[in-house]
Amino acid sequence: MWFRIALDVLLVITAAVTPWWMTVVVVTVLMFYFTKYYEAIVVGMFVDMLYGSPMGPFDFQFVFTFLFVVVFIIVEHSKTKLRPYGAH
Repeated sequence: MWFRIALDVLLVITAAVTPWWMTVVVVTVLMFYFTKYYEAIVVGMFVDMLYGSPMGPFDFQFVFTFLFVVVFIIVEHSKTKLRPYGAH
């Protein structure tokens, strides 16, 4: 439990200090490591609040939140198909 909380704090620091692509890589790795890593979606909202600006034809502002939700769904689905994560 403490390990997950410590990594969450490090993830928030990573989101605030490092480039966006490093945050995406760290979030993806942590999603594979932990089951149901909902903290990634919260970090996506945090990154959007820090750096988000309306973009695209509809002024969509929550790019990282949307990205992390999509990555979360893909990772959770792929965990069921991979051998180490599947039921034996």
